[in-house]
This record gives sequence, structure tokens and C-alpha cells, in this order.
Amino acid sequence: MMLSEGQSKRHFSIPALGFTLASLLLASALGFVTWHNLDREERLMETFLLKEGQTLIRAFEAGARTSMMMGPRMGNLSTLVEETTREESIAYIVIFDESGQLIASAGDHPGTTQLTPLADVLITEEPLTRSFSTASGETIFEVAKPFSPINAMPMRMSMMRRMQKWQGSGEFDTQLAIYLGLYTSDFVAARDEDIKQSLILLCTLLLLGSGGLYGLFLSHRSQVAKSALENMEIYTDNVIRSMPAGLLTIDNDRRIVSANRNAQDYFGLPEKDLIGKTFEQLMATHDCPLAPLLKEAKEFTDLPMDCLRHDGVSIPLKVSASHLRDLNGDLRGMVLTLRDQREIRAMEEAVERSRRHAALGRMAAGIAHEVRNPLGTLRGFAQYFSRIETKDTKVQEYADLMVGEVDRLNRTVSALLQFSRPR
Repeated sequence: MMLSEGQSKRHFSIPALGFTLASLLLASALGFVTWHNLDREERLMETFLLKEGQTLIRAFEAGARTSMMMGPRMGNLSTLVEETTREESIAYIVIFDESGQLIASAGDHPGTTQLTPLADVLITEEPLTRSFSTASGETIFEVAKPFSPINAMPMRMSMMRRMQKWQGSGEFDTQLAIYLGLYTSDFVAARDEDIKQSLILLCTLLLLGSGGLYGLFLSHRSQVAKSALENMEIYTDNVIRSMPAGLLTIDNDRRIVSANRNAQDYFGLPEKDLIGKTFEQLMATHDCPLAPLLKEAKEFTDLPMDCLRHDGVSIPLKVSASHLRDLNGDLRGMVLTLRDQREIRAMEEAVERSRRHAALGRMAAGIAHEVRNPLGTLRGFAQYFSRIETKDTKVQEYADLMVGEVDRLNRTVSALLQFSRPR
């Protein structure tokens, strides 16, 4: 059974659609995994930087307490801020009091208006964090929290006096806030490398998956094409076998390559005995009218030929031949169509007999008319002589005999006329 054009298109579109959907699902799954990993790395980076910032702020508070305990000759808060900011990972340190006055700063901080609002920092117990990019394109992770260098110290009068001297004021009763900015370039570089590796992995897996799916698609398509070719071959073979005429294919050496059922019947041989034979070998006589035409590979139409088989049966045929070419247009042989003329010849003979009968009827009608006229005259004279009175009885007898014979001959002519009439 042959597939129709619409069925074939639908049949081929199903694996193509499956291939596309599978590729999209694979790419989506890999993209989601990559995005999830990047988001997890972002959270881990923020957690790590937050812990690092808290550790640095605690260390800075401890350094401030040590400075207060050892007196102002060990340096002031600004010196401590500048020394701490020399760390490569620290972008800036800024300390404000609750009124917004700058107490100490070091590094390239973005400015008061771009920092986390001071009021939000002073009222929260947990550190506030944010990430932003500078004008140079570097990413900064900022940690802001209240700055309390003396919360963990015993409140002794001597310590208070040192703190007052360190601050240069009469008493220490104001709240401080510290802003610590950390560079994230190392983390960004690591994240970019992870993104690069993830993209490489994504592309590799996508190529492998797509290649596998495409291989399956090609395999399925090959099977479908093979099945379609087999169906086409079966369909073509059934059409050839069901043809009312004989069909032969011959190669360039004029040897039979294939023969359908009718061609086998014409030659009285099965296909296996026909394959590889020439027409000269199949014919009982060597006088084959097709031989010179096939030798020159000429095309012809309705060439009459009597197929005299080896069993003595003669079959009248009309043979047509056409070239058989490949995709490149090269001649690969010829296709011969054999049409049985036995029924046509029988009909021709019947027509010829009818024509002869009609001619014979027309001739009989003409003869009957020509004979009937003299017969009428003879019968009239015979009746005349039979009525003449004479002493010779033989005359009367002969006259009656003549009338009877004329009537018998007239009946024969009437029967001949009846036969000659068309029916």
C-alpha cells in the first residue's frame, strides 16, 4: 500500500517535531541548572562576604579598643581606619556619628548620598548589605552596622577618660555607624569562570544530546524511507503484474531482466526461464522482426509480430518499445509492451465473415430478381398451354408439370431472397 503525499509529510513531521521539542527541553533543563548554580554561587558569595565583613568590623572594633586602652599616643581612629583599609580586599571604611558627621574614612567610598541611609543602619541589630558597581565597573559589596568599640569592655572610669581623650570630647555619648566596602573582583572572576565552564558544558551537552537525537531522527527517517521504498516496490510490482498487457525489460545486451505474468503466459515459460534470454532464443524461428530494432536500440510502437513458441502455439502480438534511462540520462535498456492480438484477430475474422456473407446475400438477391422474372413468363406460358383444348393428353400433362416445376423454382428463389435480407 502506497502512502499518500499528505500521509508521508505527516509521517516525516512527527520525528522532526519530537527532535525539536527534545532539544528545547534539554536546553531548558541545562539552562535552569546553570541559572540555579549561578544563583547559589551568588548567595554563597554574599554569605561569605558578609561573614568576612563582620569579622573585619569586629577586628576593627578590637583594634579600636586596644588603641583606647593604650592611650592616644598609639594613634587615633583615622590612623586605624587608614591602616585597615590597606588590605587589598577592602575598598573603603567610613565611620559616621548619629548626626551624620564624618568621624573617619579611608578608601574610595561612593559619597554620603550613595551610602545606605544612616538612620536605617543605627536602628538595626543585623548588618545591612548591598552590592553596587562603581564608575570604573568594579563591583563593591557593602556591609553597614552600628560601630560599638566599647560594648564588650568593662565600663571603668579610666577607660572612659581614655575614650574621651581619644575622641577629643568631654564625654562619649553618641552612636557611631561603620560602612565597610569589600571588593568582589575575585568572586566575579570565579563566577565568570564558572559561567564560562557552565556554558561550555551546556553547549557540549546540547551538542551531544542534539547529535544523539539527530542520529535517532536520521535512523527513524531511514527506516521510514526504507519502508516507503518497499511499499512503492510492492505497489509497482502489483501494478506491473496486474497489467492487461505483457511487460518486459531488457538490458543493453538485449537480454530479458524482468517479465510480468502476461509476458510469461505469451512465451509459455516461467520468469526464471525468461531471465537472461534474448528474443531469438525464445522464438521457435530465428526470423525475429524485433532483433534489428532492439540491436539498434530504436523506439517503436505497435509493431506486429507472431510469437511462435517452442510448443507450436502462435500468438499474434503488437510490440511497443521505449528507452529505459537512469537518473543521469544514460541508456540502461528498453521497456517492451506486448499486447495480445488474439481477440482482435478473432473479431477481425468475424467481421470479414460478416462482410462476405453480406456480399453473398446481395449477390443472391440480385440473382433471385433476375431469375424470378423469366420464371413468371415461363409459368404464364405453361398455364396458357394447359388451357388449350387438344386431343393430345400429353400436352396437358407436360404443361401442368412445367407449372409445378416453375413454382418449385420460385419457392427456392423466395428462400434465397429471405436469406439475403439483413437481420
